[in-house]
Amino acid sequence: MAEKFRKNIYCEKEFLELCFLKSEVENISASDFDEYNIWRNLKKMILRSNIKLHLNVSKEYLSEIKNKKPSELVYIDKKIFEVSTKRLANGNYLDLSNFVINDTFFEHNEDEKLTSICLSCQSYETCKELMDSYGVLTICPENIMDFKQILSDNGMAIRKNDENVKNWKNVLKYASSTCNSIALVDNYILVDKSLMEENLIKIFDTLLPQSLADIPFQISIFSTFKDGCDSKKLFETIASKIEQLRPNLYFKLSIFKVSKDKFHDRTLITNNFYISCGGGFDLFKQNKPSKTTTVNVVYPYLNNFVHWTSTAYSNFISEVSEEFNKSTEYKNEYLTGFFRGDKTNRLLNQIAH
Repeated sequence: MAEKFRKNIYCEKEFLELCFLKSEVENISASDFDEYNIWRNLKKMILRSNIKLHLNVSKEYLSEIKNKKPSELVYIDKKIFEVSTKRLANGNYLDLSNFVINDTFFEHNEDEKLTSICLSCQSYETCKELMDSYGVLTICPENIMDFKQILSDNGMAIRKNDENVKNWKNVLKYASSTCNSIALVDNYILVDKSLMEENLIKIFDTLLPQSLADIPFQISIFSTFKDGCDSKKLFETIASKIEQLRPNLYFKLSIFKVSKDKFHDRTLITNNFYISCGGGFDLFKQNKPSKTTTVNVVYPYLNNFVHWTSTAYSNFISEVSEEFNKSTEYKNEYLTGFFRGDKTNRLLNQIAH
């Protein structure tokens, strides 16, 4: 059984201090309420037990403040002492190391960094460059209000044949293309090729960035296949469509044939958000939704108003990584548990077995 997934959060000391200060303010005005809620959400995330917190302070520094009297500690010392004591006492993950979230932070392409959330006091321009180049959410005081969408579920209720909801671009308009990997589970998304253009390809056109720096965008799709399906041709068709959509995006694709009883829910995750669709991602036919359903679009861990999504995100990675790891290369179209393409996905590579 796979171990439980924990999200890596990299937080600079200066950001931690500001986060506690901003979230402890009293008498919030109406105009500042959204910003206050974002800071409060970030503080709650830092204190969560289901994350791996990385702070850029040394073990020597922590030992130093632990040996001081409370009256000798400045505000940030008290907060770091509070956070570290609480996490260590409860057996929660805490890494103390020297790092700065800048243009060299991702240079070694470690999965734990590329699937993390970064909290930094770097400039707006630096954080935007990191997000554009690596697809990792990098939040700083200057861009904090760009993240208002984390405060709610940005999905929708969809009615069958609703002519106002024409395609996935309408449904996923609040889902960010700041990401570097996708894992999608839907038993039927690859069954009907005639629906792929209107569904799978439109989803990719909405979510995929135009390009990344020197890392590949990684895509893994888990589905059943139609009887007699030529999986090689199916893979080549999807890859070709993505190349047409994003000629400047270096990507690695894999498709996995699974049995019908392997997965029930229809879910898509990126390194930053969680999307579920009860009716399935083959929803649209002839520019109209083919069934009545609901779609969730949530930023787990960052969101403290839709509590279940961080657990759902972790469960998804833990369960799907098992199928990902045990899948073998193609041998026979009539078997299940095989893959076509490049079996690599940083979202699914982080679980020990």
